[in-house]
Amino acid sequence: MKRIILFFLSLISYCAYSNTYIGIEYGYGAVNHDYKVNYIQDGVSLDPDISNGKVSLFGGYQFTEQFSLEFGYSFFKFEDDYSRTIGTISDSGRDYIHEREWDARVNADQFYIAPAFSFYFDGQKKWKANIKTGVTYTQYHSKSMSYDQYEYILNDDIEFMINRHSNERKNNEIGFLIGTGVDYNIYDNLWLGLSISYQIDEFSDSTLAGISAYYRF
Repeated sequence: MKRIILFFLSLISYCAYSNTYIGIEYGYGAVNHDYKVNYIQDGVSLDPDISNGKVSLFGGYQFTEQFSLEFGYSFFKFEDDYSRTIGTISDSGRDYIHEREWDARVNADQFYIAPAFSFYFDGQKKWKANIKTGVTYTQYHSKSMSYDQYEYILNDDIEFMINRHSNERKNNEIGFLIGTGVDYNIYDNLWLGLSISYQIDEFSDSTLAGISAYYRF
């Protein structure tokens, strides 16, 4: 969250000049990645999927009516989990429900820079199409864990956990981004957009549909 706030403040500072713009985008779609977690002895396999979509903050400088240079920051995560009730146990005169949990997740911070090309296709210059292609730098933080959870039958606020396994790793990847979309000028310098984008690096690739809003100074 701190990174998002700092990046947003930096964008505002940079974009408070003519020929610049600042915006926000939300995207959701399909993601493939190489982070699969298999607990062979437990017979459990986890394949984290994108959750809550992808949130991006972006800004750019418009050199001409057709050409801009854009940069941005995105945050997204993949998650998968599974639980199984093992049974009940007694401890210190209390009966507990014993559940076993498996969890795998990936948090990603992504930065990009991309030349963007656009053109109007109506006389009033309310509608325009755009395409951008550029380079991404993504920091992936992957973590998997399994633990036993014991919940007191008479009061589920009383519980304790015992860790069985945990593992984490970090990857920094350079990748490629391409996207296209349509924007509409709804009021003064405020624009709304619909887009589709594809991003790929050594860790993952994604195809996302997005909706955005941005303001031109």
